[in-house]
Amino acid sequence: MSAFDEEGRLEETIKEISVKHGINVSKDDPILILQTMNDRLLNDSQKSQQEIINQFKSELEEITHAWEVAAKRRSESLLNASLGAIRENLTIGIDQGVESASAALNATLGDTEIRLTEMIKKERITAMVNLTASMIVMLSVVVLVFVS
Repeated sequence: MSAFDEEGRLEETIKEISVKHGINVSKDDPILILQTMNDRLLNDSQKSQQEIINQFKSELEEITHAWEVAAKRRSESLLNASLGAIRENLTIGIDQGVESASAALNATLGDTEIRLTEMIKKERITAMVNLTASMIVMLSVVVLVFVS
């Protein structure tokens, strides 16, 4: 507070005492010592409170930063855990799909193999019958050739 401001406040105080209480007080009146002391105490208190507020603000900023870092770590941890679970589920799903497709393919191939084996057996029987019939026809031709 500048001397000019202090002088102006002192004049305001003298006027206020005169108006409210009807007593004229001069600048050298000892009662104004209380005004000066009161102003000084208020000023000191204000500075002290401002320092406390600044310190509190600094502590809050530190706490907020610590919370931010902790929250970031926690969210990264949760994200990594989620990604790990997703990868594991995808791997399990892919493995199950491959196993299912493999089993279906093996079943289809097995059925096809059985059908092909049965068809080959039938074709062999047919070939044997045809061969037998051909031999009978040939034997008949040979018998006819010798008999005639």
